Amino acid sequence: MTVNECLSKVSDKLREYSVPDYDNDSFLLLWHVTGISRNDYFIKKDEEISDVYVQRLWELAERRIEREPLQHIIGSQNFYGYDFYVDADVLVPRQDTEILVENVIKKIMSDYKDTFPGTIMILDMCTGSGCIAISLYLELTKLGVKCDITASDISDKALEVANRNREALIGDSDSFHIVKSDVFESIERDNTFHIIVSNPPYIPTKDIEELQPEVRLHDPMIALDGDADGLKFYRRIIKESESYIKDNGCLFFEIGYNQASDVTELMEERSYRDIEVYKDLSGYDRVITGVHILEE
Repeated sequence: MTVNECLSKVSDKLREYSVPDYDNDSFLLLWHVTGISRNDYFIKKDEEISDVYVQRLWELAERRIEREPLQHIIGSQNFYGYDFYVDADVLVPRQDTEILVENVIKKIMSDYKDTFPGTIMILDMCTGSGCIAISLYLELTKLGVKCDITASDISDKALEVANRNREALIGDSDSFHIVKSDVFESIERDNTFHIIVSNPPYIPTKDIEELQPEVRLHDPMIALDGDADGLKFYRRIIKESESYIKDNGCLFFEIGYNQASDVTELMEERSYRDIEVYKDLSGYDRVITGVHILEE
């Protein structure tokens, strides 16, 4: 069997079971097993493929047919240009979340870099794989911004994944910290941070059963469930953050497509002003930010 014939058979099988993006997924499985990239494929497509590779490909295809996320199968997801290790203990980083990272960087470069000279202190809460915190660290460092970032999560298993990604992408650094914390429980207070950013669990409990099987059956429930109305963690983070964020510091959230109004109201009830909402590439509300004002 040639490489091309094998790829076609895997793709046909995934299509038969209505796997989304079956063509792309079949090629990524081939790449993962054989190391044949898209560029290599056109050179090697008519070469014989070994039986060992064929068997391994079918084993992985069966997992994808069961709707296990491709990223769990190959152990990787690209986010903001970096390859992150992922598994069933963390949410798979999604392209929409890149909007959150992008807007934090824009805010720092336009406002905070001059307003707060020196080190920019950032807290990433509910860090999961660490994709937000690590991407911010790497991108800000490239831009010449001195930053000190703390990434926190309550899940020991998620923190293991975040540490693995830190080691692979950052290495040793005295200005990047990973902390186990139930929201702010283990975070030092006294208005430490210029930026607090979070992609918290925000799916209403009743809506979880309607999610795609890749999410509903394989993502950690602790990272999805935002309680009855999906706003549990927004309420808690907004309220408690006031003791941890500097005056004129900025709070950033990823939000669900229909949560902008509710989260805006929660922020306005506390000490956050100048609230802005940003849309994702599909035109849905995705990021909300507000400035912490100690006195008005």
